[in-house]
Amino acid sequence: MAWLTSFLVSAGLSDRRARQLAIGLVLILLIIGVWIAKLIYDRRVIANHEAGSAAVQAQADRAADAAAATVRRTDDARLQAEAEALEKVTENAIKSDIGAARRAYYDCVRLQQQARSAGRLAPAC
Repeated sequence: MAWLTSFLVSAGLSDRRARQLAIGLVLILLIIGVWIAKLIYDRRVIANHEAGSAAVQAQADRAADAAAATVRRTDDARLQAEAEALEKVTENAIKSDIGAARRAYYDCVRLQQQARSAGRLAPAC
């Protein structure tokens, strides 16, 4: 601050005015420095918080993916078992002489099974 005061005095200002101006400039620089430090601190706190939130979210996503995969495997196994059972029933029905109504029913169930396994809406036969 003494250097700034002597510089302002040499610039033609009075000693009192130079000291006041030097104090004002130092205060302004101090306020700007504190403001910049606060901005840096805030950004660091926000970055740490977002990193923690992203880690928690990623862990939750992995758990949800695992649960969905389990459900898909269960659904696939159920659909496969239904398809095999239906195939056995219809093969036995075709081998034996059944009526047209029963054969139409089996055909409808097969269409519904195929639609469900393809992810479409099952037709109402």
